[in-house]
Amino acid sequence: SLNKLLSVCAIGKYADFLLGEHHLSQTCFDEKSPYYKLGILGGKSISLGLPPYFIGTISHVCESLLREQMPYFRDKFCKQVTFHYIDYQGTPFTHIMYTEPKVPYVQYKNTHLVDTYFDSTKYQRRRLSNIWINVYDVCYTIERLKELAL
Repeated sequence: SLNKLLSVCAIGKYADFLLGEHHLSQTCFDEKSPYYKLGILGGKSISLGLPPYFIGTISHVCESLLREQMPYFRDKFCKQVTFHYIDYQGTPFTHIMYTEPKVPYVQYKNTHLVDTYFDSTKYQRRRLSNIWINVYDVCYTIERLKELAL
């Protein structure tokens, strides 16, 4: 994708759908992002070698979708960044996005959150030797995180 903050690669018949508007997002994770659109397609989020409680980048979709409703999430996207692009047709344009300020971020363990409040059929957590593999249903995870946040 042309998104300068968090570019994504995709191949296959849904690549254009997933990537085509990412550079027009107000945040890297809103309705124009591949992360959100993956949920529309019924996709899964898979992480390898990350902690067993790691939900992944899709958790930021919930934050982005709630940023206008809740000050807590609005504050997560308070830094305005202006980008200059040349689009796929060769036309230059400018776009403003909102991102998190560069401050230390603490990842809290959320195994309790997931194991307690998520439908256990919507995620899997397995270990292969010393590597954790986490798989989440993207649409369910986004919607469930929104419900819990609200």
